[in-house]
Amino acid sequence: MDPPACQTCAAMSDESREADTEAGAGRRSGRSRALGGGRHTRRGPRPATPERLEKAAMAYVERYAATAETLRRVLMRRVRKSAALHDTDPEAGAEAAEAIVARYARAGLVDDAAVADARARGLARRGDGLPRIRAKLAAKGIDEATAEAALAGAAEDGLLTPLAMAAAYARRRRLGPWRGDPARRAER
Repeated sequence: MDPPACQTCAAMSDESREADTEAGAGRRSGRSRALGGGRHTRRGPRPATPERLEKAAMAYVERYAATAETLRRVLMRRVRKSAALHDTDPEAGAEAAEAIVARYARAGLVDDAAVADARARGLARRGDGLPRIRAKLAAKGIDEATAEAALAGAAEDGLLTPLAMAAAYARRRRLGPWRGDPARRAER
């Protein structure tokens, strides 16, 4: 047996070491942690207070280009989880979420028009058709008037011409002249 690495281990008798090993003390396998014996356990979500909703909203807006509707959905999902797990008042949480969304919209942190414009141009560059672009903008919570303004901006740039959309689709699907090197295809 190797000499002990520290004085504490040296002081420990062989009998107590064997008893600890049989009881499972000091075991480093993932099994004991998976069975709830580990130090690190995942805590559930904390109650949705207005302060925590504010922090969550700021973190979301810092990371993503958000519409008012997507921010509202994120905050309301937190409110619903909090109400289910902590018995918090869902109406109070909904009021706090609405106030945060309204304040962020006034401050310009959530801008539906800018998100719609960027999203419509990106989808048009990909080769998606008008119905699909409209549907994806509606799924983001963008109203029809804002979506039409975004589509008009993309059309001015020439992204919504049938030729440009077909070329983008063919490039993405590697059709026609975008098919790739014939020698490379033969290797496959």
